[in-house]
Formats: sequence, C-alpha cells, structure tokens
Amino acid sequence: MEITRKEIGNLISEITLQLEPSDYKPEFDKEIKTFRQKAHLKGFRKGKTPVSAIKKMYGKSVLADILNKRISSEVDGFIKSEELNLLGEPLPTTDFDGSDINVNNFTPLTFTFKIGLAPEFEIVGLGESDVYESYEVKIEKGMIEEEFRNIRKRYGTEDLVERAIEEKDYISVKVNELDEENIILEGGVSSEFGILVDRISNQYKEQLIGKEKGFEIVVNIMDLEKEVDRDFVLKYFLKVEPNTRFNDHFIATVEGVKEMKPAELNEEFFEKAFQGMEVKSEEDAVAKIKEELETYYKSQSTAMTERYILEDLVEKNNVDLPHEFLKEWLLASNDKATPEDLEGEYESFEKSLRWSLIKQNLGKQNDIEVKPEDIKAAMVEKVKEMLQAYNYPGMDYDSLAETYMKNQPEKVRETFEEVYARKVFDQIMESVTLKKKKIDLDDYKERVKNMQEQN
Repeated sequence: MEITRKEIGNLISEITLQLEPSDYKPEFDKEIKTFRQKAHLKGFRKGKTPVSAIKKMYGKSVLADILNKRISSEVDGFIKSEELNLLGEPLPTTDFDGSDINVNNFTPLTFTFKIGLAPEFEIVGLGESDVYESYEVKIEKGMIEEEFRNIRKRYGTEDLVERAIEEKDYISVKVNELDEENIILEGGVSSEFGILVDRISNQYKEQLIGKEKGFEIVVNIMDLEKEVDRDFVLKYFLKVEPNTRFNDHFIATVEGVKEMKPAELNEEFFEKAFQGMEVKSEEDAVAKIKEELETYYKSQSTAMTERYILEDLVEKNNVDLPHEFLKEWLLASNDKATPEDLEGEYESFEKSLRWSLIKQNLGKQNDIEVKPEDIKAAMVEKVKEMLQAYNYPGMDYDSLAETYMKNQPEKVRETFEEVYARKVFDQIMESVTLKKKKIDLDDYKERVKNMQEQN
C-alpha cells in the first residue's frame, strides 16, 4: 500500500492511494470463507458450496465493501497524520462502483482524490486601535407602556365575534403557499396561526380592517407582521424547519375574528404574567418590564455589535480560497443543486466559510475549549426557554436537558458551535476598543433592518 499527495493548484492537492492485492486479498478470502460456511444453496450441503459459486454470487459486493472501508480508513488516516486542514471533503476522481472487479484475478488498484486546503493567515483587525461602536438602546416610557399593554392583551380574554375586523382585534388565519401564477401550490407549505391586527404591516392591515371572516388576501409572508425576522416567520407562522424552501407569497384566509379584552390589574393577572417574580402591583410590573427590556436590548445590541465586528473581520481578512474546488464540492454534496443555484448562493457560502476560518484560528490562538459542562449549561438554558410557559415549581431542568441531549444529538452539535462562537466573541471583545453609544429604538430598528437586507 502506498499513499501520496501532490499539489495540483492553489490550495488544491491530489491524494493517490495504491493498493496491492496483498492489501485486500486476505480479508476477501476470509469473508468468502465466512459466506461459504453460512451459505445453504440448493444442491449443496450447508458449508459445502463451491468457492467459485460463492465468488460468483457474492464476490463483487464483498470486495467492493472491503475496498470502500479500506480506502476511507487509509485516506482519513493520511489526512490526520499529515495534519491537513481540509475545506469540505475529499472528492474522488477515480470512478469505482465495483462493477469492473475481477474476483479471480487480483491486480494493483489506484484511487485518487482531490482535496481543498484551508489557507494559513494572520488575523488582522483585532487590536486596541480597532474601534467599534457598542450600542445601548434607550428604554423610554413609551416602550414600557406598549409592552405592558401587550402583556395585558396576552393574558386577557378572547371572544369570538361575528363582525368586521377592527384594529384592536386578534384574527386567526390559514395560509397556503402560492406558485408563480398565484395559484395554491400542490404540496406547498400551509399553516394556521393567530396574529394581532395592530401588529400587521400597514399595507395588509388597511385591506383587512372592515372585512369579515372568510376574507382572502395575498401576502408576502415575510412582510405580514411588522418588525419580525425570517426566523420568527418560519418558527411561529409557518412552523417549518430553518432550511425549508418556499415561495414568499401566500394566500391568507381569515378563519376567525376575536375581540381582545385586556386583563384586569388584579392579583391573578400579576401571578400569571409575572410568574415567580415579586410583582404585586402596577408599579412593580412597570419596574420589572423596564428591567427585562434593558436586559433584552442589551443582549440584542451586543449581538448587533458582534455582527458589525464579524462583517469587518471578514472584509479585512479576505483570505485566499480554492474557489473552483469548493464549487465542485458543493455541487457533489447536493445532487439537486445546479451550477446556476450555486452562483446565486456561493457568495454567502464563501463569507460564512471565511468567518469560520477566522473563528477557528482565533480559537487555536487563544486555546479556546468547550467542555461538556459548558454544553450542558447552555442546553439547560435552552430547555428553560422552551418550557418557560410551563414553569411548574420544582421542575428539574438538569434532567430534562440531559434527556434532550440524548435524543437530539444534532442540537448538541449546534449548541457546541454556539458556545464556541460565544467564547471567541468574548475574546474579541477584550481585544478591540468598544465605544459606547446610546441610540433610540427607531435607530436600532433601522440598523436591524439594514443588516437583514444586507444578508
């Protein structure tokens, strides 16, 4: 067995693996012997079927399986031993499906793979001279009052009414995905959900007010509710997975109209709306809302600052990449994708990859490590958030998180990446200079909108 690597382009190499018959024939003979012992073919006693017949029936599939495992093992081992930092996965350039194998005449076999290599680079843009604005949203009286009104609506009563829609109402709608000709798409996305009329975008709200149950309207689902992002729409309106593809235009049918009556300010309301908190009066509620708004917008503003830093670092560290290999790998990884699809999505992929390389380098430079207890703690917080509406006394979040981790391994991997990114950003924030700046809510919303449009 011999395995070698040679450069065939910028950050592109070719791995060649040559296997001699002695590398795979002994294992093949062993497997054939095992098959023979178990085989019970008509005309032969069990274990007495001729080897030639076993080879004819099972030889090619047995040898193909042996070779595929050996190839994978050798190539993976070589990559690790050479400490190669790959982009994507090795692409086989030798066609091999086992159909041309001669199980009676073993010969040397050669397999080649193309690989893309991650570039080595020094990160720029992370010093005291690199200044970024750190935003702080001013929590104003109107924001607190609006949130208090929304909470009272949320815990108020809903009465079905048979009348025209008014701005203070809550409507339930059914939406169905449309095709390019505005016809309901067979097998398309459909969903049912409720929405406050005063949260609907003005362009649709004006059409809805005054209409009744059964009214239909074509909407861009992304623009239906004011000031919500794509993730919100997918999760709460369409109730689909994040990678689900669909057309943005839907037909929305009003299924019912409900009159919303705000909850009365009494002990029952305060207990329900502010569960587990020391809120006994309107004054307490206002103070708690102000505190939570400050916490929320501090988190959101930090995320915004981090996004600006990410964009700046990606621009400043315009590292070289093996673009042609990456495009070839992306097409090979998704058999439904076309070169035209790739051209439209490659820029976003490249940007994400460059950030991933920056993040990886920063992690190595600063010995960043994600421990099991870090993942567990993050998962506990996720479970708390998911179950906050069912916050019964004595709920064992630790056990619930452990069960969730066992049953959702993909969520564990996702959480690992989130914790790793959090630690990287903590390091970044210590390296650069942050200049605090207070902004009002409208300024914040405008910045969020611009950021979403750029993505």
